[in-house]
Amino acid sequence: MRGNNIKFILILAMAYFGLKWRQITILEVITTSLFFSITYVTFTFFTKNKAKLYYQHNSKNQKIIENCPTIKSQRYQPPFLFQQSFIQLLAFQIFVGLKKNLKFSKEKVVDPQGNIEGISVSWPEDLNKRQIKRPDVLFFVLPGLTGGDTDSYIHQLVDHIFSQGYRSVVYNYRLLSHELSFEKTKDHINLITDLRLTIEYIKKQYPQFKHIVAIGHSYGANQIVNYLGKYNSDPIIKAAASVANPYCMSISSKFIVGTIYDWFLARLLANKLKSVQNTFDLAPKEWGINMEKALNATTLYEFDNNITIKFYGYPTVDTYYRKFGCINEILNVSVPLFCLSASDDDIAHQKALPRDEALVNPNIILMETDKGSHVVWLEGNNPFNMKCWYPKPVLEFMNHVISELN
Repeated sequence: MRGNNIKFILILAMAYFGLKWRQITILEVITTSLFFSITYVTFTFFTKNKAKLYYQHNSKNQKIIENCPTIKSQRYQPPFLFQQSFIQLLAFQIFVGLKKNLKFSKEKVVDPQGNIEGISVSWPEDLNKRQIKRPDVLFFVLPGLTGGDTDSYIHQLVDHIFSQGYRSVVYNYRLLSHELSFEKTKDHINLITDLRLTIEYIKKQYPQFKHIVAIGHSYGANQIVNYLGKYNSDPIIKAAASVANPYCMSISSKFIVGTIYDWFLARLLANKLKSVQNTFDLAPKEWGINMEKALNATTLYEFDNNITIKFYGYPTVDTYYRKFGCINEILNVSVPLFCLSASDDDIAHQKALPRDEALVNPNIILMETDKGSHVVWLEGNNPFNMKCWYPKPVLEFMNHVISELN
Protein backbone atom coordinates (compact mmCIF):
# COMPACT_ATOMS: atom_id res chain seq x y z
CA MET A 1 0.00 0.00 0.00
CA ARG A 2 2.67 2.51 1.03
CA GLY A 3 4.66 1.75 -2.13
CA ASN A 4 1.62 2.60 -4.26
CA ASN A 5 1.10 5.87 -2.39
CA ILE A 6 4.73 6.87 -2.98
CA LYS A 7 4.32 6.10 -6.69
CA PHE A 8 1.26 8.36 -6.84
CA ILE A 9 3.18 11.22 -5.26
CA LEU A 10 6.17 10.73 -7.57
CA ILE A 11 3.92 10.75 -10.64
CA LEU A 12 2.22 13.94 -9.46
CA ALA A 13 5.56 15.59 -8.74
CA MET A 14 6.92 14.64 -12.17
CA ALA A 15 3.81 15.99 -13.88
CA TYR A 16 4.03 19.25 -11.96
CA PHE A 17 7.74 19.94 -12.36
CA GLY A 18 7.74 18.75 -15.97
CA LEU A 19 5.36 21.59 -16.85
CA LYS A 20 6.75 24.20 -14.49
CA TRP A 21 9.87 25.18 -16.43
CA ARG A 22 8.25 26.17 -19.71
CA GLN A 23 5.22 28.13 -20.78
CA ILE A 24 2.03 26.15 -20.21
CA THR A 25 -0.83 26.11 -22.72
CA ILE A 26 -4.51 26.06 -21.77
CA LEU A 27 -4.75 22.49 -23.06
CA GLU A 28 -1.91 21.44 -20.77
CA VAL A 29 -3.58 23.11 -17.80
CA ILE A 30 -6.81 21.24 -18.51
CA THR A 31 -4.94 17.95 -19.09
CA THR A 32 -2.92 18.35 -15.89
CA SER A 33 -6.02 19.24 -13.86
CA LEU A 34 -7.79 16.21 -15.28
CA PHE A 35 -4.79 14.04 -14.42
CA PHE A 36 -4.77 15.27 -10.82
CA SER A 37 -8.53 14.73 -10.52
CA ILE A 38 -8.43 11.19 -11.91
CA THR A 39 -5.47 10.33 -9.68
CA TYR A 40 -7.26 11.68 -6.61
CA VAL A 41 -10.51 9.83 -7.39
CA THR A 42 -8.58 6.62 -8.07
CA PHE A 43 -6.70 7.00 -4.81
CA THR A 44 -9.78 7.82 -2.76
CA PHE A 45 -12.16 5.20 -4.04
CA PHE A 46 -9.98 2.30 -5.13
CA THR A 47 -7.21 2.10 -2.55
CA LYS A 48 -7.92 -0.41 0.17
CA ASN A 49 -8.40 1.14 3.60
CA LYS A 50 -10.64 -1.51 5.07
CA ALA A 51 -10.66 -1.65 8.85
CA LYS A 52 -10.79 -4.97 10.67
CA LEU A 53 -13.34 -5.72 13.39
CA TYR A 54 -12.74 -8.22 16.18
CA TYR A 55 -15.65 -9.07 18.45
CA GLN A 56 -17.82 -11.88 19.70
CA HIS A 57 -20.81 -12.23 17.38
CA ASN A 58 -23.53 -11.92 19.99
CA SER A 59 -26.80 -10.02 19.62
CA LYS A 60 -25.62 -7.08 21.74
CA ASN A 61 -22.50 -6.45 19.66
CA GLN A 62 -24.38 -6.96 16.39
CA LYS A 63 -26.92 -4.35 17.47
CA ILE A 64 -24.17 -1.88 18.39
CA ILE A 65 -22.47 -2.27 15.00
CA GLU A 66 -25.76 -1.96 13.11
CA ASN A 67 -26.40 1.36 14.87
CA CYS A 68 -22.89 2.75 14.31
CA PRO A 69 -22.52 3.50 10.57
CA THR A 70 -18.84 4.48 10.78
CA ILE A 71 -17.92 1.27 12.58
CA LYS A 72 -20.15 -0.80 10.31
CA SER A 73 -18.55 0.66 7.17
CA GLN A 74 -15.15 -0.56 8.39
CA ARG A 75 -13.51 2.30 6.54
CA TYR A 76 -11.21 5.17 7.42
CA GLN A 77 -9.87 7.28 4.54
CA PRO A 78 -6.78 9.32 5.49
CA PRO A 79 -5.98 12.62 3.74
CA PHE A 80 -4.49 12.27 0.27
CA LEU A 81 -1.24 14.05 1.19
CA PHE A 82 -0.79 12.64 4.69
CA GLN A 83 -0.65 8.86 4.48
CA GLN A 84 2.51 7.77 6.24
CA SER A 85 2.25 7.50 10.03
CA PHE A 86 4.94 10.02 10.97
CA ILE A 87 3.83 12.48 8.26
CA GLN A 88 0.24 12.32 9.53
CA LEU A 89 1.39 12.93 13.10
CA LEU A 90 3.49 15.87 11.94
CA ALA A 91 0.62 17.31 9.89
CA PHE A 92 -1.64 17.03 12.92
CA GLN A 93 0.82 19.02 15.05
CA ILE A 94 1.13 21.71 12.37
CA PHE A 95 -2.41 22.11 11.06
CA VAL A 96 -4.85 21.08 13.82
CA GLY A 97 -5.01 23.74 16.50
CA LEU A 98 -6.97 24.32 19.68
CA LYS A 99 -10.69 25.10 19.61
CA LYS A 100 -11.31 28.77 20.37
CA ASN A 101 -14.85 28.02 21.55
CA LEU A 102 -13.57 25.94 24.49
CA LYS A 103 -12.54 27.29 27.88
CA PHE A 104 -11.29 25.04 30.71
CA SER A 105 -11.42 25.55 34.47
CA LYS A 106 -9.45 23.31 36.83
CA GLU A 107 -10.83 21.70 39.98
CA LYS A 108 -8.66 19.99 42.59
CA VAL A 109 -9.80 16.54 43.67
CA VAL A 110 -10.14 16.15 47.43
CA ASP A 111 -9.79 12.72 49.02
CA PRO A 112 -12.16 11.46 51.79
CA GLN A 113 -9.74 12.78 54.45
CA GLY A 114 -9.87 16.26 52.95
CA ASN A 115 -6.39 16.11 51.43
CA ILE A 116 -5.35 17.68 48.13
CA GLU A 117 -2.42 15.74 46.71
CA GLY A 118 -2.11 16.76 43.08
CA ILE A 119 -5.02 15.09 41.28
CA SER A 120 -7.30 17.45 39.38
CA VAL A 121 -9.91 17.59 36.64
CA SER A 122 -10.56 20.25 33.99
CA TRP A 123 -14.14 21.24 33.20
CA PRO A 124 -14.68 22.52 29.64
CA GLU A 125 -17.11 25.32 28.87
CA ASP A 126 -18.63 25.61 25.41
CA LEU A 127 -18.58 29.30 24.47
CA ASN A 128 -20.94 28.47 21.60
CA LYS A 129 -23.56 27.46 24.21
CA ARG A 130 -24.76 24.37 22.37
CA GLN A 131 -27.71 22.57 23.89
CA ILE A 132 -27.01 19.79 26.39
CA LYS A 133 -29.48 17.03 25.49
CA ARG A 134 -28.48 14.59 28.23
CA PRO A 135 -27.60 16.53 31.42
CA ASP A 136 -27.53 13.20 33.28
CA VAL A 137 -24.50 11.94 31.30
CA LEU A 138 -20.84 12.85 31.82
CA PHE A 139 -17.91 11.88 29.59
CA PHE A 140 -14.76 11.25 31.64
CA VAL A 141 -11.79 11.92 29.31
CA LEU A 142 -8.29 10.59 29.98
CA PRO A 143 -5.44 12.12 27.92
CA GLY A 144 -2.25 10.33 26.94
CA LEU A 145 0.91 10.23 29.04
CA THR A 146 1.99 13.79 28.22
CA GLY A 147 -1.47 15.15 27.43
CA GLY A 148 -3.99 17.49 29.01
CA ASP A 149 -6.59 20.14 28.28
CA THR A 150 -4.12 22.11 26.16
CA ASP A 151 -3.76 19.36 23.55
CA SER A 152 -5.46 19.54 20.15
CA TYR A 153 -6.81 15.97 20.18
CA ILE A 154 -8.50 16.61 23.54
CA HIS A 155 -10.06 19.78 22.11
CA GLN A 156 -11.21 17.84 19.04
CA LEU A 157 -12.90 15.20 21.19
CA VAL A 158 -14.43 17.58 23.74
CA ASP A 159 -15.84 19.76 20.95
CA HIS A 160 -17.39 16.68 19.32
CA ILE A 161 -18.88 15.63 22.66
CA PHE A 162 -20.50 19.07 22.99
CA SER A 163 -21.83 18.76 19.43
CA GLN A 164 -23.60 15.55 20.45
CA GLY A 165 -25.27 17.23 23.44
CA TYR A 166 -23.14 15.97 26.35
CA ARG A 167 -20.85 17.37 29.03
CA SER A 168 -17.34 16.16 29.69
CA VAL A 169 -14.46 16.49 32.14
CA VAL A 170 -10.73 15.94 31.54
CA TYR A 171 -8.59 14.01 34.03
CA ASN A 172 -5.16 15.36 35.04
CA TYR A 173 -2.49 12.95 36.34
CA ARG A 174 -0.66 13.45 39.59
CA LEU A 175 2.93 12.76 38.42
CA LEU A 176 3.51 16.06 36.61
CA SER A 177 1.15 18.18 38.71
CA HIS A 178 2.14 21.50 40.28
CA GLU A 179 -0.05 20.59 43.27
CA LEU A 180 1.74 17.29 43.93
CA SER A 181 2.28 16.87 47.68
CA PHE A 182 4.17 14.35 49.81
CA GLU A 183 3.24 15.91 53.15
CA LYS A 184 0.29 13.63 53.96
CA THR A 185 1.53 10.35 52.49
CA LYS A 186 4.80 8.53 52.04
CA ASP A 187 3.25 5.64 50.13
CA HIS A 188 3.98 4.99 46.47
CA ILE A 189 1.32 6.33 44.12
CA ASN A 190 -1.14 3.88 42.59
CA LEU A 191 -2.57 5.18 39.31
CA ILE A 192 -5.67 2.99 39.40
CA THR A 193 -6.43 3.98 42.99
CA ASP A 194 -6.08 7.64 41.93
CA LEU A 195 -8.55 7.00 39.14
CA ARG A 196 -11.04 5.34 41.48
CA LEU A 197 -10.71 8.22 43.95
CA THR A 198 -11.42 10.76 41.19
CA ILE A 199 -14.43 8.93 39.78
CA GLU A 200 -15.92 8.48 43.27
CA TYR A 201 -15.28 12.17 43.98
CA ILE A 202 -17.14 13.25 40.84
CA LYS A 203 -20.00 10.88 41.57
CA LYS A 204 -20.37 12.32 45.08
CA GLN A 205 -19.88 15.99 44.19
CA TYR A 206 -22.05 15.92 41.06
CA PRO A 207 -24.98 13.56 41.68
CA GLN A 208 -26.81 14.97 38.64
CA PHE A 209 -24.55 12.80 36.46
CA LYS A 210 -26.33 9.47 36.78
CA HIS A 211 -24.26 7.96 33.99
CA ILE A 212 -20.50 8.33 33.59
CA VAL A 213 -18.79 6.98 30.48
CA ALA A 214 -15.05 7.14 29.80
CA ILE A 215 -12.76 7.73 26.82
CA GLY A 216 -9.06 7.05 27.29
CA HIS A 217 -6.19 7.88 24.95
CA SER A 218 -2.91 5.94 24.75
CA TYR A 219 -1.54 5.70 28.32
CA GLY A 220 -4.90 6.97 29.58
CA ALA A 221 -6.65 4.21 27.64
CA ASN A 222 -4.36 1.68 29.30
CA GLN A 223 -5.38 3.11 32.68
CA ILE A 224 -9.13 3.02 32.09
CA VAL A 225 -9.03 -0.60 30.87
CA ASN A 226 -6.91 -1.54 33.90
CA TYR A 227 -9.45 0.22 36.10
CA LEU A 228 -12.45 -1.49 34.50
CA GLY A 229 -10.81 -4.89 34.92
CA LYS A 230 -9.89 -4.30 38.54
CA TYR A 231 -13.26 -2.80 39.57
CA ASN A 232 -15.40 -4.96 37.30
CA SER A 233 -17.98 -5.69 40.00
CA ASP A 234 -18.65 -1.98 40.63
CA PRO A 235 -16.95 0.13 37.94
CA ILE A 236 -19.28 3.20 38.21
CA ILE A 237 -18.29 3.77 34.55
CA LYS A 238 -21.15 2.52 32.33
CA ALA A 239 -19.14 2.19 29.09
CA ALA A 240 -15.70 3.09 27.77
CA ALA A 241 -13.63 3.67 24.65
CA SER A 242 -9.95 2.81 24.42
CA VAL A 243 -8.14 4.88 21.76
CA ALA A 244 -4.59 4.02 20.61
CA ASN A 245 -3.95 1.89 23.69
CA PRO A 246 -0.50 0.20 24.00
CA TYR A 247 -2.25 -2.73 25.80
CA CYS A 248 0.83 -4.92 26.29
CA MET A 249 3.41 -2.31 27.30
CA SER A 250 6.28 -4.81 27.36
CA ILE A 251 5.69 -5.41 23.63
CA SER A 252 4.91 -1.84 22.55
CA SER A 253 7.96 -0.47 24.39
CA LYS A 254 10.31 -2.72 22.39
CA PHE A 255 9.19 -1.19 19.09
CA ILE A 256 9.76 2.38 20.32
CA VAL A 257 13.38 1.80 21.34
CA GLY A 258 15.81 3.69 19.11
CA THR A 259 13.13 5.58 17.17
CA ILE A 260 12.46 9.31 16.97
CA TYR A 261 9.41 8.72 19.19
CA ASP A 262 11.62 7.31 21.95
CA TRP A 263 13.71 10.47 22.07
CA PHE A 264 10.80 12.85 21.54
CA LEU A 265 8.59 11.39 24.31
CA ALA A 266 11.52 11.25 26.74
CA ARG A 267 12.36 14.91 26.12
CA LEU A 268 8.73 15.96 26.31
CA LEU A 269 8.32 14.24 29.68
CA ALA A 270 11.63 15.64 30.94
CA ASN A 271 10.61 19.19 29.99
CA LYS A 272 7.27 18.81 31.74
CA LEU A 273 9.06 17.40 34.79
CA LYS A 274 11.44 20.36 34.86
CA SER A 275 8.57 22.77 35.52
CA VAL A 276 7.50 20.81 38.63
CA GLN A 277 10.81 19.36 39.84
CA ASN A 278 10.73 21.33 43.12
CA THR A 279 7.61 19.44 44.21
CA PHE A 280 9.75 16.29 44.46
CA ASP A 281 12.05 17.79 47.11
CA LEU A 282 9.88 16.22 49.83
CA ALA A 283 9.60 12.82 48.15
CA PRO A 284 10.89 10.00 50.39
CA LYS A 285 14.64 9.58 49.89
CA GLU A 286 14.30 5.79 50.06
CA TRP A 287 12.36 5.88 46.78
CA GLY A 288 15.66 6.58 45.04
CA ILE A 289 14.44 9.20 42.55
CA ASN A 290 17.32 10.51 40.43
CA MET A 291 16.03 13.88 39.28
CA GLU A 292 19.16 14.84 37.34
CA LYS A 293 19.13 11.68 35.22
CA ALA A 294 15.37 11.94 34.66
CA LEU A 295 15.69 15.54 33.46
CA ASN A 296 18.46 14.55 31.05
CA ALA A 297 16.80 11.37 29.78
CA THR A 298 16.93 10.80 26.04
CA THR A 299 14.96 7.53 26.06
CA LEU A 300 11.72 6.48 27.73
CA TYR A 301 13.59 3.71 29.53
CA GLU A 302 15.95 6.27 31.12
CA PHE A 303 13.05 8.45 32.22
CA ASP A 304 11.02 5.55 33.60
CA ASN A 305 14.05 4.02 35.33
CA ASN A 306 14.94 7.21 37.19
CA ILE A 307 11.55 8.54 38.23
CA THR A 308 8.45 6.66 37.01
CA ILE A 309 9.11 3.29 38.66
CA LYS A 310 10.34 5.05 41.83
CA PHE A 311 7.13 7.07 42.00
CA TYR A 312 4.85 4.09 41.42
CA GLY A 313 6.86 1.55 43.41
CA TYR A 314 8.01 -0.93 40.77
CA PRO A 315 11.43 -2.64 41.20
CA THR A 316 12.39 -2.47 37.50
CA VAL A 317 11.20 -0.86 34.27
CA ASP A 318 10.47 -4.27 32.75
CA THR A 319 8.31 -5.17 35.77
CA TYR A 320 6.42 -1.89 35.37
CA TYR A 321 5.76 -2.48 31.66
CA ARG A 322 4.78 -6.10 32.24
CA LYS A 323 2.44 -5.54 35.19
CA PHE A 324 0.85 -2.22 34.23
CA GLY A 325 -0.09 -3.25 30.69
CA CYS A 326 -3.88 -3.56 30.65
CA ILE A 327 -3.67 -6.79 28.66
CA ASN A 328 -3.60 -8.38 32.12
CA GLU A 329 -7.08 -7.02 32.97
CA ILE A 330 -8.94 -6.71 29.68
CA LEU A 331 -10.68 -10.09 29.94
CA ASN A 332 -12.22 -8.94 33.24
CA VAL A 333 -13.94 -5.87 31.74
CA SER A 334 -17.68 -6.14 32.35
CA VAL A 335 -19.06 -3.05 30.56
CA PRO A 336 -19.28 -2.22 26.82
CA LEU A 337 -15.79 -1.34 25.59
CA PHE A 338 -14.93 0.01 22.14
CA CYS A 339 -11.24 -0.29 21.22
CA LEU A 340 -9.84 1.74 18.32
CA SER A 341 -6.30 1.26 17.04
CA ALA A 342 -4.29 1.88 13.85
CA SER A 343 -2.04 -0.77 12.29
CA ASP A 344 0.56 1.89 11.46
CA ASP A 345 0.75 3.25 15.03
CA ASP A 346 4.47 3.31 15.85
CA ILE A 347 3.91 4.00 19.57
CA ALA A 348 1.05 1.63 20.47
CA HIS A 349 2.28 -1.17 18.22
CA GLN A 350 -0.12 -3.46 16.37
CA LYS A 351 1.65 -6.57 17.73
CA ALA A 352 0.32 -5.66 21.18
CA LEU A 353 -3.35 -5.50 20.14
CA PRO A 354 -5.81 -7.75 22.05
CA ARG A 355 -7.41 -9.36 19.00
CA ASP A 356 -7.92 -12.76 20.65
CA GLU A 357 -9.17 -11.15 23.85
CA ALA A 358 -11.81 -9.24 21.86
CA LEU A 359 -13.09 -12.55 20.51
CA VAL A 360 -13.35 -14.01 24.02
CA ASN A 361 -14.76 -11.12 26.07
CA PRO A 362 -18.39 -10.53 24.92
CA ASN A 363 -18.24 -6.85 25.94
CA ILE A 364 -15.44 -5.78 23.58
CA ILE A 365 -15.47 -4.51 20.00
CA LEU A 366 -12.00 -3.87 18.56
CA MET A 367 -11.67 -1.81 15.37
CA GLU A 368 -8.23 -1.78 13.71
CA THR A 369 -7.80 0.72 10.89
CA ASP A 370 -5.06 0.40 8.30
CA LYS A 371 -3.78 3.93 8.96
CA GLY A 372 -4.25 6.66 11.56
CA SER A 373 -0.89 7.04 13.31
CA HIS A 374 -0.96 7.58 17.10
CA VAL A 375 -4.12 9.32 18.39
CA VAL A 376 -4.50 11.22 15.10
CA TRP A 377 -6.71 9.74 12.33
CA LEU A 378 -6.72 12.94 10.28
CA GLU A 379 -9.76 13.62 8.11
CA GLY A 380 -10.11 16.06 5.21
CA ASN A 381 -7.84 17.02 2.31
CA ASN A 382 -7.65 20.75 3.00
CA PRO A 383 -4.68 21.11 5.39
CA PHE A 384 -6.23 24.21 6.95
CA ASN A 385 -9.57 22.56 7.65
CA MET A 386 -8.63 19.09 8.86
CA LYS A 387 -9.94 17.41 11.99
CA CYS A 388 -9.63 14.15 13.88
CA TRP A 389 -11.83 11.35 12.58
CA TYR A 390 -11.71 9.09 15.65
CA PRO A 391 -14.36 10.97 17.73
CA LYS A 392 -16.91 9.92 15.09
CA PRO A 393 -16.89 6.12 15.67
CA VAL A 394 -16.28 6.60 19.40
CA LEU A 395 -19.33 8.86 19.82
CA GLU A 396 -21.49 6.61 17.64
CA PHE A 397 -20.65 3.76 20.01
CA MET A 398 -21.34 5.90 23.07
CA ASN A 399 -24.58 7.30 21.64
CA HIS A 400 -25.93 3.78 21.22
CA VAL A 401 -24.91 2.66 24.71
CA ILE A 402 -26.27 5.85 26.31
CA SER A 403 -29.58 5.48 24.44
CA GLU A 404 -30.16 2.27 26.37
CA LEU A 405 -29.45 3.82 29.77
CA ASN A 406 -32.41 5.00 31.83
